[in-house]
Amino acid sequence: MKTNGTVQRFMVKQTLLDLQDIRGSGTTLISVYIPPKFPQLQRMVATINSEIGIVTNIKSKTTQKLVGNALKSIQARLKGIKNIAASHPNGICLFVGTDVNSKKIVQEVDAISTVEQMVYKCDKEFFLSPLMSQLETNLTYGVVVITGNNALYGTICGTQRTILGSNGVLLPNKHKAGGQSAPRSNDSGFNARKAWVAKVAENMTRTFIGSDHKLSCAAIVVAGAGDLKDDLVMSPLLDKRIKDAIIATVPVNYGGKNGFHEAISKCPQLATYEDSVEQGHLKEFFQTVAKTDELVLFGVSEVTAALETGAVQKILVTEDTKMCTVVVETSSSGNDETKSNQPCRRVENVAQAKVHSTVAAIRADLLANDSVRVFPFTRWLIEEAQRYDTQVEVISGGSALACQFANSFGVGGLLRFPIDRDALGTMDGDDDLEFEDSENEGNCSP
Repeated sequence: MKTNGTVQRFMVKQTLLDLQDIRGSGTTLISVYIPPKFPQLQRMVATINSEIGIVTNIKSKTTQKLVGNALKSIQARLKGIKNIAASHPNGICLFVGTDVNSKKIVQEVDAISTVEQMVYKCDKEFFLSPLMSQLETNLTYGVVVITGNNALYGTICGTQRTILGSNGVLLPNKHKAGGQSAPRSNDSGFNARKAWVAKVAENMTRTFIGSDHKLSCAAIVVAGAGDLKDDLVMSPLLDKRIKDAIIATVPVNYGGKNGFHEAISKCPQLATYEDSVEQGHLKEFFQTVAKTDELVLFGVSEVTAALETGAVQKILVTEDTKMCTVVVETSSSGNDETKSNQPCRRVENVAQAKVHSTVAAIRADLLANDSVRVFPFTRWLIEEAQRYDTQVEVISGGSALACQFANSFGVGGLLRFPIDRDALGTMDGDDDLEFEDSENEGNCSP
């Protein structure tokens, strides 16, 4: 089953995080990047062959052996690639070697976007910068929301929405005093408004101009109610670098976080393909919830239990659920009358904080041939869904809908057809699962 963009990005990100922590004993970790062009593949094959020929020059016999084995593994893999443009349209990345615990690492990663340059690197750690940069290819836009009560500063990059800070104010009411107090009242309100705009302009400089005196985002959108946003854009106190980067002003009905999300939804310049696709899946889910609950699944227990029936058409899951999946494989069912040579598989989903105690309790009851493996829940769910031809969408954004989904469900599903929920067996340990709050609570408040 071919994975979609959100799943591929998530899996690549998780793989890179795993590779990032690996260290080799000496320069035993090899990183290879090959662009999707046949001449580049041939050049890399020649490079590997040449490195195999000179590996004997390494003084340490242990390092020499480990590097030689890694090079031969890469050589064997490259021989199996006949048409790199067809099998790996964005290029291929190989990470091979032996870590400090003498564990052999062989990891192949399909790049998210095209690999531009051929790379061969042998070091104590894997060279991951090119792939890491591909995860951050979306441009970052700054968003400022100004009202008569507060100002908020944030950014949007792809589906990620981040609130950087905010500050409040209490401007005088727009009422006119009579008699001799009228001019003084008007001057007081005008001066307070002018001082507020100046303060916001100063905070924009502190927020969007980095220590290198350069703009930290590609462009800026200013949103607000009434004329305040226009006064801010035209203010002579606004830094010229910021003023030149402003691409739009957007009228909004709210301030603060609600105004932030409203500005992003109203400004076409801020709309990204990834964000619009994610919003589409979330709207479909919530619209189905509003119509009927017969075709909707809520939470870990219902989704994982229904998945095995093949009735689940689509699963929505947050990128970081703060949960792990423990897969236990035993040699038999434990019942003398039903013992067989086929291994029995049992799955438990537990919160990350309880993983170590849960695994320790499970191991105490296992036999020598039994095994226990632990996976991040989202990764396990993606791989499990592929067995049942179920579409998975990873929700990673900070929009109002994404935060509502994360805080309310964390995991949800849409069914192909109604099923008997009472007949579904829930997985052990799932009944009292609760998702932890997001690390950046300011970005996920409904």
